[in-house]
Amino acid sequence: MLNSAEPIVIIGAGESGTRTALTIRQLGWDGPLTLIGEENTAPYERPPLSKQRLSSPDSPVATITTASELHDRRIDFLQGRRAVGIDRTSQVVSLDNDSTLPYGQLLIATGSRARPLPIAGGDHAITLRQITDIERVLEAVRTPRLCVIGAGLIGLEIAAQAWVHGTDVIVVEAADEVLSRVAPPAMASLIRHRHERSGVSFVLGTQAHRIGRHNDQYIVTLSNGTAIECDRVIAAIGSIPNCELATDAGLLVANGIVVDDQLRSSDPLILSAGDCCSFPAAGSHVRLEAWRNAHDQANVAAQNLAGSHISYVTVPWFWSDQYDFSVQVVGTPSAGATDVERHTHDSATFVFSLDVDGVLVAASGLGTGSSAAKTIRAAQMLIEDRCIVDPAALADPTVSLRAIRKTATT
Repeated sequence: MLNSAEPIVIIGAGESGTRTALTIRQLGWDGPLTLIGEENTAPYERPPLSKQRLSSPDSPVATITTASELHDRRIDFLQGRRAVGIDRTSQVVSLDNDSTLPYGQLLIATGSRARPLPIAGGDHAITLRQITDIERVLEAVRTPRLCVIGAGLIGLEIAAQAWVHGTDVIVVEAADEVLSRVAPPAMASLIRHRHERSGVSFVLGTQAHRIGRHNDQYIVTLSNGTAIECDRVIAAIGSIPNCELATDAGLLVANGIVVDDQLRSSDPLILSAGDCCSFPAAGSHVRLEAWRNAHDQANVAAQNLAGSHISYVTVPWFWSDQYDFSVQVVGTPSAGATDVERHTHDSATFVFSLDVDGVLVAASGLGTGSSAAKTIRAAQMLIEDRCIVDPAALADPTVSLRAIRKTATT
């Protein structure tokens, strides 16, 4: 353990920041520990915002922890406070109430914010990122006609929830297929067809060019000249990492706060975790906007803040709940050269992606409830071991992935 007299300060009370604070205490580190949360609420989970909260708005907020638990663990939680500066020479964090906090080590876990539409009238579009956005989004998904710009995970989840409320939904996507960043084409096509069977319309391969307003209606003009009339517009085109503090402090930033395998920034006393950090993976640096990544990085950050030297190694994993099915994606589908499909007796569908050497690099599953979860977990182990697998065995639903792993070469 490091000198417990040296205070640890964590900026950001989302998944990574809060989990890091709790884990540090679980590890037995008993020094001064401060968690700074900009939102005026207890730390909460963000994934349910586009899932349970839209389908059941009266359901309780899924909290990560409570203010009383943080107090019991001797974590000084500054709720509703914003860090406005970092002085690396003096090792202090400046807050928006003109106070300062000294630190021995610092974790920046400021997350990301919804990317605004960079078009004329883009401010008419609603975004979903924080709990304070829920009321406006709920109103939007209950209107007669809704236009969703962006067919990523969040955009499709919103479209599915709007369908539940009987809304006429049209989704605009600049790419030629939905989920182009996270799912292989075969899986993306299956998901789109499921939406289309529910009545959701898609305009693919074109961008929103302008949003105008006429009386109580919005007119979304696309780059191909098409005009879409609707009652509300929601933008779900990704996020921007909150790196301004790091940039102003002179840390290395490139699509996220650049860290090493131990999550340390260009200043070894400052670590970063979650959506705002760019970490080494597969020979390059990546930034992941995923709950699992934020959660797992918190565990590594806590150990390293407490004096360990643990490397963060991960296989990306995403999930999404839409209608009555769940989508899970593990690995990096874009690294695949060949896709192999598997259809199981319980109507689950899987797409396995192999690279040019036959190594499994990704697996995607689509099924009701948790029907895909077991296979995806087994696939993750194959990916972690960099196994060369037989495509015929992957396609055969009678051959378990556990059996494939026993005979696979690495």
